[in-house]
Amino acid sequence: GNINKSSSSSSFGGKTIYIYVHNKRVVGFCSVEVLLKAFRLHPENSGNEDGENISSKSNGNTRSEEGANCTIKASKAMMGVHQLWCHRSHRKKKIATMLVDAARSKLVYGLTVPVEMVAFSSPTLDGARFARQYSNTPTPLVYDCK
Repeated sequence: GNINKSSSSSSFGGKTIYIYVHNKRVVGFCSVEVLLKAFRLHPENSGNEDGENISSKSNGNTRSEEGANCTIKASKAMMGVHQLWCHRSHRKKKIATMLVDAARSKLVYGLTVPVEMVAFSSPTLDGARFARQYSNTPTPLVYDCK
């Protein structure tokens, strides 16, 4: 498979698109954007079985970032993973990991974005699971949750 990059332009809303092609078919997709801040997802947040976005509960130590339970205090971030998709028959082959790795190494010229500065938008159950695994933390960064 190959990873191809499509540069940021106004038609992509300031996002940079990466696609994974296998046998002339797109089987993976990742759109990323430059980001300045994000919030830590609480470890108990896990989304629901239907793949819907993470549900919101609120207490004194959390803020509802448009749907996800996350910390009140903003954390620095450099890259936001806006959308991440892999074809069902090509999952568990590290394609999503390769796409995010490619984005981290190419988004900012001359710099590889550190893993701890990557945030994930509107995570579903599978998305939150991937974010935790990729970031190697029970509290990955999230932003712009809907």
